[in-house]
Amino acid sequence: MKRIVWFVGIPTLIAAFALSGNWWREPATGIPDAGPFLYLLTPLAEYLTALLGILTLSYLIGIVLFLPNDDKNVLSPFANKLKRNAKVASLTWTLLGLVAAQSLLINILGVSGSEFFSIDLLITYSWELNTVRALLLTATISVFVFFVLIFAKSVKTIGFLVIVSVVAATFSALTAHAAGISGHALATTSGFLHVLGMSIWVAGVIALYRHLSSVKVVLPKEAIQRFGKLASISLATVILSGVANSLTRIDSLTQLLTTDYGLLVVSKVTLTFTAIFIAHLFRTRWIKNSVSAIRFLLLEVGLLISTLAISSVIANIAFPKASISATTLIEQLTGYPEPDQINWVSAFITFTPDAFTLLIGAVATFLYLIGVRRLSQRGDNWSALRTTSWLVGVVIGVWVTNTEISRYALVSMSAHMTQHMALGMLVPILLVLGAPITLALRSIKSAEFDLLGPREWILITLQSRYSKLIINPLVALTIYSGSIYVVYFSSLMTNLMSSHLGHVLMHIHFVLSGYLFFWLIIGTDFQPRKLAYPFKLLLVLMSMVLHAVFGLILMQSTSLVGGGWFGQVAPKWLANPIADQELAGAIAWSFGELPMLLVFIALGVQWAKSDQQLAARLDRQADNFGDSQREAYNDMLRQLNNKGGKE
Repeated sequence: MKRIVWFVGIPTLIAAFALSGNWWREPATGIPDAGPFLYLLTPLAEYLTALLGILTLSYLIGIVLFLPNDDKNVLSPFANKLKRNAKVASLTWTLLGLVAAQSLLINILGVSGSEFFSIDLLITYSWELNTVRALLLTATISVFVFFVLIFAKSVKTIGFLVIVSVVAATFSALTAHAAGISGHALATTSGFLHVLGMSIWVAGVIALYRHLSSVKVVLPKEAIQRFGKLASISLATVILSGVANSLTRIDSLTQLLTTDYGLLVVSKVTLTFTAIFIAHLFRTRWIKNSVSAIRFLLLEVGLLISTLAISSVIANIAFPKASISATTLIEQLTGYPEPDQINWVSAFITFTPDAFTLLIGAVATFLYLIGVRRLSQRGDNWSALRTTSWLVGVVIGVWVTNTEISRYALVSMSAHMTQHMALGMLVPILLVLGAPITLALRSIKSAEFDLLGPREWILITLQSRYSKLIINPLVALTIYSGSIYVVYFSSLMTNLMSSHLGHVLMHIHFVLSGYLFFWLIIGTDFQPRKLAYPFKLLLVLMSMVLHAVFGLILMQSTSLVGGGWFGQVAPKWLANPIADQELAGAIAWSFGELPMLLVFIALGVQWAKSDQQLAARLDRQADNFGDSQREAYNDMLRQLNNKGGKE
């Protein structure tokens, strides 16, 4: 039965395609077509690619989540066995990704199936099509996972590969689309979260089944408890994102029962909730009879694999929502209608929700307050000023990405620069002053039985070679201040701004690069390398100079920077994009004064406290052991005086 479960998805996929009425039909004479085999191979290869990605992830999760690690630099014998299996799975994942990319490309182009082995076809057209490009990126990352696994010797490396594999598994969702101009952002965000939650859930269930079925199972109760927490978060993510994603593809709820697409969605939902019920039965049966309970876990695996198969079919058929074509160039390039002439006050008070940043803000607030609550319940104090700083930073970040200024930032460089300065300077400073790492280390308990929990992974990350590299002051300064020159003075800006994903990545980069830099300057969290205060001051001054020069270049430039993006999307009311770029330069020049004032105040206070602590420590040392340095100096003077007296 165990072997049958792994193949249950293939007949499910074929049946779903046939029953949905989307089976291959012979085209009219003269119209090129790839044929029925490649027509079916495309969703089948996409499904198998997703499944092998999840299988690879399951081996890696099994190592980092369920196996004790008394030595974090050496893998146990069983962990090495899982690593070998992960290598085979990741290589197969790569090959299936390439097959899926080529078959999808042939179907899109409508060329003959004989072109399947044409490398020239893949090289020429694949990068121009989002869905094909996503599969190629998946294959590229999976082969990277394969080669890293060859040399991986520690659980720290495996933990890194878990993150990499999760990213690769979600690439297909990042190309999600939805009918209607305004639905694209929600479709991308919800699709990404849905695939993310589903991948972790299914991979975790497979890893748990493998762990509990092993002959020498270790810590089974702890494994179930640890996965239960992860599964709860993944499950909530799957349900909420699934609802949101489905709503971007239907006009009314009645289409769930009257269309092929809707019936497949209902089938998927039914299988998902059945799997949830089976998971509940597993947990209740485990206490009484572990052997029979494992059978329920295997059944859950089969249901989830069938759910993945139906998901692949859903992704390859048309959805019922009526398509609304873009009518202007701005709509085509940004995904949003052309905004009215900017009113700066209205731009900052008119709410335009963005699901991704709202979710990030809500999670950041929730986790921080949970940490504060844990300390309070334990009787430990936590600075209200730190809490306020964190919450204000989160609110500002959500504010500038969920008001109309975010829409104007797509078409006006002055609005874009205002948002950039808020996300890259003001928000990171406030977040750093909130000391989230210190809060996490104080509020999260250490894992037992040599297992690795969140606290252990935070410490591993802080002490890793990668962390030591990026906290090098010159590297951090280059990432923070140097990257703006790379983005704004090359075509990279146009590439990023032309997609919702690229725009989100810019936001993430602004916040994280700013956080890294200001963490070195005014951060009170644990740091592997402490900088002297004069050097911190020098770094701040250097960053101010680099930002000032950047602003001056924008103000004096006679041509549009960044590949000319803001010239392409300039609305009718913005007659002079060059003047708007000059205003953006002035904002970049002047905006940093207020945030930097906050940095100087924080740096000055910390410097003064450091001097006071040093003086107090020296005084205590003198009181307890005497001032050896001063006494040695006085002895030297007495000896010199005695020599002088003898002469």
